[in-house]
Amino acid sequence: MNYVLAQDLAKAVDATIQTSLRNLPEFKSVKCKVLWSGGLTAGTAWQVDIGSQGGRYLQSKINMPTLPATASVSRHQADVMTGFAIHEMGHNICTDINVWKTACEKGSAYSSILNAFEDPRMEYELVQKGRFAGARK
Repeated sequence: MNYVLAQDLAKAVDATIQTSLRNLPEFKSVKCKVLWSGGLTAGTAWQVDIGSQGGRYLQSKINMPTLPATASVSRHQADVMTGFAIHEMGHNICTDINVWKTACEKGSAYSSILNAFEDPRMEYELVQKGRFAGARK
């Protein structure tokens, strides 16, 4: 079985996200930071701004669960962690941020229900874009 060091995984996930985000036609610019600073699962925060020339600008932060830098993960676990990051980036690209904000303002029950419906819809849209290696898995 092949193993990957967590510090190498962090670099690889960031590189995968950055490569996949190049030249997204719906955004004039995309900036994404992948952090590994804790939590039980992956999460994201993002904003979309409209520039003075009318282009859309995406800024996002994806937070991944912390792994010790010296930890070894199996190839399968590395693929799953990469999938978590791709999934969260899909929210940034495919989820209507205004709908998400409204659900969050109404409380965690609303945002949890929206997320349950949004996850498969957003993942289908992301796969259709064909930009993320391994997204179909």
